[in-house]
Amino acid sequence: MRIRSRVEKLGIWHDIPQYSGTRVMMMPVLLEDADSLPNRFWRSTFAMLANHAPVRRGVAYITIDEAIVKAGECHRRPGLHVDGLGGWGGPSPWASSGMLLWASVRGAHAWRGELDVEFDDDGGCEGARASLNGLTEVPLQGGCVYQCGPFTIHESVPMRVETLRSFARLSMPSDSPWFEGYTPNPLGVKPTGPILPRRVAQMGYRA
Repeated sequence: MRIRSRVEKLGIWHDIPQYSGTRVMMMPVLLEDADSLPNRFWRSTFAMLANHAPVRRGVAYITIDEAIVKAGECHRRPGLHVDGLGGWGGPSPWASSGMLLWASVRGAHAWRGELDVEFDDDGGCEGARASLNGLTEVPLQGGCVYQCGPFTIHESVPMRVETLRSFARLSMPSDSPWFEGYTPNPLGVKPTGPILPRRVAQMGYRA
């Protein structure tokens, strides 16, 4: 299928939250209320991301991942992939406004442009690597906020030295499926889409 891989730098944020070993995955939060995020260390970062969001209200989904990443290892999912396909409900989710990404240090890169690509059921597209020469590679620098679309091709890169890295992704409101095994919000914010059984792929990498 023909896709457009979008990635745009929106701003800079160097206020790294105090390390707490937090890892939450697709937790429902209210864009208009930073206090809907239980972790107080990350509320200012969440508010910053929400301020860059193309919509101002609704149930969004935040992923936070703090880790000590060993030299030669990737913090997040390796290999070429997109985050808006497969288990996220097919080709349409997040299409109107996508997601916002931030990390304390560089650990990934993405590509900008159009290409023909085939995906596996979880958004993997390693077969497209030979076609990337016609696209613009965008290093996802630490401290920068990026907006990505549902078909933004990206991959994690190994750390050169052992690194303490913090990562946040804020996915915009959607009625796409939410999976068991994601992180529920103890403050009571619920996902707006159907809740489906846990995906096997969730156990295999830091999605």
